[in-house]
Amino acid sequence: MSEERTKGYRGEALETLVRLGIGVWDDVLLQTTRGEFRGIVLPRSEFDDSVHLVLKLPTGYNTGIDVRTIVRATVHGTKEAHYKIPENLRKEVGQKILGEVDSIIKRTS
Repeated sequence: MSEERTKGYRGEALETLVRLGIGVWDDVLLQTTRGEFRGIVLPRSEFDDSVHLVLKLPTGYNTGIDVRTIVRATVHGTKEAHYKIPENLRKEVGQKILGEVDSIIKRTS
């Protein structure tokens, strides 16, 4: 399975993705020992723990599923998200970040 399909997952979570044949951006139905969960598998930060899979639920909320509780998974398609910050926000965000960096430098100097 490609690194792009397992983006950010490691350890038990990565092993579970490979074993179940699911990847990032898959629309899945997970059957766990705690019930069924349907959602889109989201990428993880590489600094997050290695035992949770993150789903974007239809309600818009994100939830973490302990991979040790997953019994079965069914893929219902793939829905990759493409994030793009609007140009006007890029300028604002960039200015705020530079302002924060400037403040930190002044405090530590």
